[in-house]
Amino acid sequence: MRKEEGRVSPYFLLDDKLSAYRFCDFHGFPRPRTDMFAVPLAGLVPQPPCVIKPLGSVSSRGVFLLFSDTRVLELSTGKTYACWNEARLRARSLIDEKVIPQDAWVQEELLLQADGTMAKDVKFYAFYGRTPLVLETQRQPDIRRCWYDQQLQPTTTGKYSRRLFGGTGIPPEAQRLAAEISLRIPLPFARIDLLISRSGIHLGEITPEPGRFNAFNDRTDMLLGAEMIAATARLACDISSGKSFPNFEMFASSRRIAMQPQLAETPTPGLLMPPPPLSRTIECSPTR
Repeated sequence: MRKEEGRVSPYFLLDDKLSAYRFCDFHGFPRPRTDMFAVPLAGLVPQPPCVIKPLGSVSSRGVFLLFSDTRVLELSTGKTYACWNEARLRARSLIDEKVIPQDAWVQEELLLQADGTMAKDVKFYAFYGRTPLVLETQRQPDIRRCWYDQQLQPTTTGKYSRRLFGGTGIPPEAQRLAAEISLRIPLPFARIDLLISRSGIHLGEITPEPGRFNAFNDRTDMLLGAEMIAATARLACDISSGKSFPNFEMFASSRRIAMQPQLAETPTPGLLMPPPPLSRTIECSPTR
């Protein structure tokens, strides 16, 4: 599904972090302030508080949260480091071990909750306007997960069954934003990752092809299959009725101009690019 005759598939266009942010900018969706270029690890100049991310990675591998000069958290493992130099050695090892496929890194704003902890990480399994499955991840003091259904009620899926917790609740505003984003993408499915913080709700990334669907139980597998069929039909009906995706087409055209992300050899320290003025702020109501 990634290669389409005469054009680049939306799957490919959205499948890196900076592309997802460019997509946000064309549509006015909120995102963190970000350096909109990648740099090699050796040229990276972190400006805490910030987040350091590899451009092409999965499952939060290689993502580091710099709360200060003396407190760095590796997101995928929960391990903490006393300084960036220690964390950088870990990042270098991930490159050498081919865990990180490319030595290309971006720096972005660190979003925090009111109590100073990291923003709530919520992943919506979005099927062209519907979000029948939602995953909340708590990463401290250890990694725990909570699944929610379309009504934002806790559910089980067979996945992460040994690492579940009761959840803290999902704001309806976040669900509406995820559904709206999915309706702007000419695909029946994409996982929409949102960050919920004291400054509002922001897009974290878009994952057109998340892995490990085989870990779901039969009930969830059948649910997602039915949602995929229905979403494909809704999308086909909309397109046949004349719906177009003009902002996505503009984004896609700009993305094709530079298919490979540009590496900046001499980054400007502390230059975090804000979203354009048309981006809106989405505040969230209290959850349980």
